[in-house]
Amino acid sequence: MTEMHPEPADIAALDEDLHPPAEARRLREHLAGCPECAQIQQELQLLRQELTQLPAPEMPPEVAARIDAALAAEAAATPARVSRFRALVSRETGRRPHLALAAVGTVVAVGLGTLLVQNLQGGDHGSTADLAIEADAAGSEDALENQVRELLAEAEVPQYAEILESADTGSVSGETDQRPGTPSPETTEAAEPDPGEEYGAVSAPLPSCVESAIGRTEDPLVAEAERYQGTDAYLVVLPHSADPLRVDAYVVDADCVSASPSVEGEVLVKESYPLDE
Repeated sequence: MTEMHPEPADIAALDEDLHPPAEARRLREHLAGCPECAQIQQELQLLRQELTQLPAPEMPPEVAARIDAALAAEAAATPARVSRFRALVSRETGRRPHLALAAVGTVVAVGLGTLLVQNLQGGDHGSTADLAIEADAAGSEDALENQVRELLAEAEVPQYAEILESADTGSVSGETDQRPGTPSPETTEAAEPDPGEEYGAVSAPLPSCVESAIGRTEDPLVAEAERYQGTDAYLVVLPHSADPLRVDAYVVDADCVSASPSVEGEVLVKESYPLDE
């Protein structure tokens, strides 16, 4: 800085806040009373605005190649991957700060737009996934009901054989005012079988953790080890407590059998199915 007027470089540095507070205050006082230096400051500001509108000069190929080689060597030496955006910023380190800020702003805007689109699309995918899950659940319930009917038919449980046969053929034996499989009043006492025979007791008892999960003491009509929706499970069919034309089906997770210490099984499904439909 000269004794009379500051250098243009000092005036430019003032606009960039590069001077200490005391010197910056003295320069502003001088510019306030010196029209010539104030004119230089205005011209520098205009030049700065014009420079921001010029296209960025292309980097010489040999310089770009050397930078790429240096970045590749750095990437090989460190586990962190050098992104393309970082490489571009590294090449343009010497450019004006406002250009770097503009690039960052563009990247942020693009990122926000991408997140917005993903969120909007995610809602549609979520709705579709929910519908698919509901459809799978409905299909599993129908398959389970059919499986219960098939197991009862294969086990030939006496009091359900006529009901299942009538449901398959569409015919109902006996009087028209009597529901299939319901014993007549005259033969009710004589028709009562032994509990073990009535409920079709299985040859091997159920695991205690499965019985505990179901919470019922009757012998099962049928009990099978099955795969339910990809999980090892026990399918246990018990008579309905009130309606002789219905049965209760339980699907219990089989993981409790091998658990240590022993735990109560988890009931995956509990449904009641009619037999005369």
